[in-house]
Order: sequence, then C-alpha cells, then structure tokens
Amino acid sequence: MIPNSDCTVFTQQYNPETRKKDWIATFIKGVFWQGSTGSRLSKLGTVENNETIVFIPFSSFPNLVISPEDKIVRGATDATSPAGLKEALTVMGVDTFDYGSPDMQHWEVVAK
Repeated sequence: MIPNSDCTVFTQQYNPETRKKDWIATFIKGVFWQGSTGSRLSKLGTVENNETIVFIPFSSFPNLVISPEDKIVRGATDATSPAGLKEALTVMGVDTFDYGSPDMQHWEVVAK
C-alpha cells in the first residue's frame, strides 16, 4: 500500500465524571485515502451517494480502536472535537484485513 495522506480519527470515550462521551483525537500518519462522489436516483429524486474509504496500515497505528459513529478527517487538525468541522466524515463501518504479510495488513474504514 502506498500512502497518500494522513488523517485524524475522533473516537468517543465515556467520561464517568461528566457522564457523557468525550471525543479523543488521534493523528495517524501514512494512510491511503480514497474518496468518491456520486449520486443515485430514488423515489424522492436524486440523492448524494458520496463515500470515502480509508486504508489504515497496522504499522501506522497498531492499537487503533475505531467504531461506527466515530469521525474521521483528512490531514491533521488542532480541534479536540469534530463539532464544527465541515470536513469531518462519519464512520459507517470498519473491516479488519489481518492476513498476508505485515506490510499488507490494514483496517478499511468506510465513511460518509
């Protein structure tokens, strides 16, 4: 995999003091970012069908825990929360590809 970008992942972690979920920002260097824009027809008319797939090698961040509803942003950001970031995408799913050589092992994150 040839990396073409970096990203920042915002994961949610429960804070027992505030009884709310806090956002934790994690910068990951050396990912492959593949974005696509499109649309599809439905009964309601034309609907946007944009999708981004981010390939994160195990070697870039071996202890990554990312779940649906987390947020991901291309590049680095100083923000501590994805609130207000127009470019923040919502993670829809994560697949683990842990077979093959260590250079090929990665997570595949689908975001919209």
